[in-house]
Amino acid sequence: MIFDPVHKRPDAWLALTEAERARGKASDDLCAIALDDQRARFFVRCVLPVAVDGQTHAFAFGLWVEVPEAYFVWYVHHFKDPAQGSRRPIACALANDVPGVPSTLGAPVLLLLVDERTRPQIRVPDEVTHPFLRACRDGMSACRASALNRPYRTW
Repeated sequence: MIFDPVHKRPDAWLALTEAERARGKASDDLCAIALDDQRARFFVRCVLPVAVDGQTHAFAFGLWVEVPEAYFVWYVHHFKDPAQGSRRPIACALANDVPGVPSTLGAPVLLLLVDERTRPQIRVPDEVTHPFLRACRDGMSACRASALNRPYRTW
């Protein structure tokens, strides 16, 4: 069985000291980092669905994306809005490195809202050439999905 791997926070949050984290805010869905000497950064937790050959259940990576401040503010105000899925996808960047593949940090993706009950989805644009992201978009074997899942297992 393949379990959905999840990143609990964006990598930028995990790199902060406790004192720096005290100046930011993070939940299971949203994260904002405001350091005195840097521009503020904003993140949304999403899922990256992966088609797995021979599986009916969609496998998904729980990843964070970095979004512009204006979008973040809009999303916070529309978090429980059932019509949020009518908004066009926005360009953003992955905010986690996925173990076992070339760096995914900063890779360009799209954030797609679904509805107020569903975590936003990550879509991989056609022009993206990163091998991991292409495989997520186009599908992969169960063996490959299982191998990518291995670093996330805690048992």
